[in-house]
Amino acid sequence: ALATGNRAQAAEAFAKQLELSPGDRPALTSLGMALNELDRKEEAIAVFEQAIAAGHRDAGVLAVLVQIKGMVCDWNALEPLEKEVRDAAMAPSMTPALPQASIYFDTTPAEQRVWAENWARVDFPAFEPLHEPAERREGRRLRVGYLSADFWNHATTLLATGLFENHDRRSEERR
Repeated sequence: ALATGNRAQAAEAFAKQLELSPGDRPALTSLGMALNELDRKEEAIAVFEQAIAAGHRDAGVLAVLVQIKGMVCDWNALEPLEKEVRDAAMAPSMTPALPQASIYFDTTPAEQRVWAENWARVDFPAFEPLHEPAERREGRRLRVGYLSADFWNHATTLLATGLFENHDRRSEERR
């Protein structure tokens, strides 16, 4: 329900899931996110604090809690939480902080890279290729294709326009 945009229905479902599995990390974080998206931020903070009390002191939970507390100007115990999330986000884990969460902290580019790499390692794990790469044959032209989820009225499309305009299909240069 959360993915379809029905946040209220999602919050109800996650609350029921939590009744069945008290302390369950996915139920807690999903309920917290649904409440946050419903602009019920104080309730979301309480749910994320409940997740921490249940032992889920990972970078993902901590980063969201700090972000929401910052949105509502809840400075209570925020400094130690910020330090904890910064430390946790630097360590590889199965529950990393989202890389964009690093903008809420005074992070260096090197730290931002580590946050992003830790997140990418979980969300985009390495996989074995489905087949062996094709052999390169001399004299054969390189074929190029463009793929994006953002080929619509989006910044990616607008920025890539020059790339498409300068792609010369008639070029005699062979690779």
